[in-house]
Amino acid sequence: MPENWLTLSKDFRKLFHGAVGHSDVLTDYCEHKGLKRRAIVANKLIIT
Repeated sequence: MPENWLTLSKDFRKLFHGAVGHSDVLTDYCEHKGLKRRAIVANKLIIT
């Protein structure tokens, strides 16, 4: 299990190619960037 966490933290930008975070923060991000919609909403986490 610790190896997975290390890989995730070291390669975060390679594994995630969009914005990642809580829905309220990413709503502000999308508005700031002029995005019209969010791609995926799951468990209060948005991945665009």
